[in-house]
Amino acid sequence: MSKRRVILVILLAIVIVVAGFAAYITSPSWFPRSTSLAISPASSKAKPGEVMVLVATVMSGSNEIAGGTVTWTASSGTLDKTTGSSVLFTAPGVTGSVSVTITASFSGVGVYQSSSSTALVTVVNGTSGGGNSTTTTGTETFTTTTTSTTSQAASILPYLYTITFQKATMTNLKLIGPVTLNNTQVTMLTSDVADMSGFTLSRIGLNATDMTVSGLVLYTTYLKLNSASGGTSTVINGSQTINTGPTSSVAYGAATFYVARMEGSGANATGLASFGQYTGGSEPYIPNLITSPNVAISHVYTIEGPETWGVLVNESSEIEMGEVSIQQFSFVHPIAYSLNRQSNTYTSTNLWMLKASSATGYNVTAYMIYFQATALGEITVTATGGDLIRNEIPFGYNAGTGVDVTNLSVHAICFNAGSMTLGNFVVSIG
Repeated sequence: MSKRRVILVILLAIVIVVAGFAAYITSPSWFPRSTSLAISPASSKAKPGEVMVLVATVMSGSNEIAGGTVTWTASSGTLDKTTGSSVLFTAPGVTGSVSVTITASFSGVGVYQSSSSTALVTVVNGTSGGGNSTTTTGTETFTTTTTSTTSQAASILPYLYTITFQKATMTNLKLIGPVTLNNTQVTMLTSDVADMSGFTLSRIGLNATDMTVSGLVLYTTYLKLNSASGGTSTVINGSQTINTGPTSSVAYGAATFYVARMEGSGANATGLASFGQYTGGSEPYIPNLITSPNVAISHVYTIEGPETWGVLVNESSEIEMGEVSIQQFSFVHPIAYSLNRQSNTYTSTNLWMLKASSATGYNVTAYMIYFQATALGEITVTATGGDLIRNEIPFGYNAGTGVDVTNLSVHAICFNAGSMTLGNFVVSIG
């Protein structure tokens, strides 16, 4: 081999090693990421026998992590279960006062490393609550009993989700209440499997022809369940004492819930659609913000723009995907949002959030007013809805049979999927 060829081989080897190392340190699939766990509430007071909800939130940087296993222990009192993103803690009986340490430990998942944290509950015999408040929503009036931190309790009530369905079948249904969540008394509903049709979830503007949720947990301040025959209805307020079930299988007609939090070990939806909120003005929609560190688009896909949707004439981009697999799926609706199309920048105040460990969608279409993504490990594209997509996305990658992208951010004013599956998920406020 000539000296020139040896030098070329060495240079090629160096390029391969450098490229491989660059891919390693930038790939979300390989690079370990630290996490932090926080328990809410981190410090609280309770009466003996009081039942409260403890919630674990796992973060990696500014991103909330779904999936993995959170394990709970308590130095005293009882927990309704030892794993999950939330648990019920029942304060022990005491004659004076006692401090209870609650520990939550995250096992880690994928590239996200383990972490743990503790919370302190001071149990005091004779602690008094903060009284009752009455709230009217639509035509329904319901009473919520709060603990001593009434300002925090009142703050959550205007931001509750509304969940409705036209009919449902639930297996191993249980209702327990009252329990305390975010200083508000709520009823906890659990079901091993909930099959719902005509499902809607407010705030993020989501509806589905059919929705099946496994491992359902709902924390609700008010629920109204109509019988399948339509003859009778059950109404429960968050302050009401109830402990029923499990009922092996029960069918319902139309139902309404005011929800502070929803969890599930998985979900399958068909005929899924979600729309941004129309507010008018120069940027007339508050979009839903979809983000993920790792996305695989397969089958045929196209990204075109500018396109027209609603009142936005040639001010949105359209993406169509035969199949998309998303890791650490985040679907957020802001309470406030602004977009600068000239600088491709935005600001948002996020409030309503759906987080899932994974999501897979089929026959997906979305109209976007902003998106950002990185492909091939190094090509980052940022664009707003009025941009000519073929000029923004290089090498013809605006269409193809498949592509992997990282650090995806999509601001969607319309999102449709023929079907979609979710892994472990949480719907929460704030």
